[in-house]
Amino acid sequence: MRKDYEQSDVAHLLRKREWHGYDEMIRWLKQDGDADSRLTPREVSHMVEDLSRLRQRKTRFITEPQQLYRELKSR
Repeated sequence: MRKDYEQSDVAHLLRKREWHGYDEMIRWLKQDGDADSRLTPREVSHMVEDLSRLRQRKTRFITEPQQLYRELKSR
């Protein structure tokens, strides 16, 4: 079974710092995400994939956890 991230993981990521865009979040996840004790490597990988999709679609930057989670999970 694949463990994907949950809304609480998105909220955790958003609390890490004041983000200014998806690029910054993706960069942090790739460089430091695996070292975060709250996130598993698989969750980091899925978040990077989904955030990259939002960036590619030019989705406006969302900082509200529930709304960002919903957008990340929309395919």
